Amino acid sequence: MSRSLGLFGYVGATQTGKTTLALRELEELAAEHRLPALVIDSRRASNLARFEHASDLERALRAVYGRDPRPIAWTPANEEELGRACRALDRVGRCALFVDELGTWRRVPELEVLFRTWAHRRVPVFVTAQNFGGDLGQAFLACGPRLRLFRSTGPAGLDTLRRWYGFDPARLLALPDFAFLPLELDRPRPGAIAPAKGESRR
Repeated sequence: MSRSLGLFGYVGATQTGKTTLALRELEELAAEHRLPALVIDSRRASNLARFEHASDLERALRAVYGRDPRPIAWTPANEEELGRACRALDRVGRCALFVDELGTWRRVPELEVLFRTWAHRRVPVFVTAQNFGGDLGQAFLACGPRLRLFRSTGPAGLDTLRRWYGFDPARLLALPDFAFLPLELDRPRPGAIAPAKGESRR
C-alpha cells in the first residue's frame, strides 16, 4: 500500500512504544519514496543508537545529500543549529526529518516553516512528544498532522483531547504499551462544511 508524505506525530508517556512505531513508519516511508532521513536525536536516546551519528551538521548534511545518501542521526547543540539544519532541508528538499522529543526545543521558526512547506519541499516530518498540547505546539497542530496517540498521562493534554477532539481520557490512560488511537487532522472531521465545487487542495 502506498504511503503518502505528510506530518506525523507520535504522542504519549515515555516507554509506551511511540518511538518504536515512529521509526518503523519513517523507514518504510523513506524506503518507498527513496528519501534519505535526518534523525534529530534530541536526548541521545538509546533506541536511536543503531543509527550512525554525525559529529556536526556539515557531516550530517553530507550524509543525506551526498553521492550515496543514507540515514544519519545528529544532536544539535541548540535551537540555532537545529534551525540551520531546517533551512538546509527547506532549501534542498527531498529528505525525511525525524525529531525525537520535540518538546526539547524552544520555538524554532525554521522548523515551523517545514511544518508548512513539507509538501512543496518533499520533506515529510516525524516528531515524538510526551504532551499533546505543550510539546507539539500550535504551529504543528495547525498544519494538519496525522497523530498516533499512545497512553497519555498529562492532565492538560488529556483535557484538550477530550474538549476539542472527543477522546475519553480514561480510554487513553488505559492503553497498553504499543497500542495507540489515531487522530488524522489532515482530513475533514465529521460536521465539516463540504468544499465548493471545483475547489482543490493547496
